[in-house]
Amino acid sequence: MVDRGDDVCFVRAADEASAGEPALRDLARHPDAKFIHDGDSVTRHAGLQKRMVAEALRVLRPGGRLVYAVCSINPAENERVVEHFPELQSCERLFPAEDHDGFFVACLSK
Repeated sequence: MVDRGDDVCFVRAADEASAGEPALRDLARHPDAKFIHDGDSVTRHAGLQKRMVAEALRVLRPGGRLVYAVCSINPAENERVVEHFPELQSCERLFPAEDHDGFFVACLSK
């Protein structure tokens, strides 16, 4: 899902790409998630996420920012999704801690 505001575009990739499946970050609550998300599943999700980012960048106004955030800490769904976009400004992966399950966020600007 791509939500477009005046100057910021948000890509809600993980929720759309893995709807109905426990995320890898949920291993404490869903220990079977490691068996649901095989290499093909992650590759499929990452491909969809790349297409979503590309579409969001296409409709983003010049000077606008795109925030890509996923609830995965898997590099295939994190850095590898955004690293080939020249619009990438910054990114950070936060590993699970007491107050969150871990996630990744990147900022791209046009």
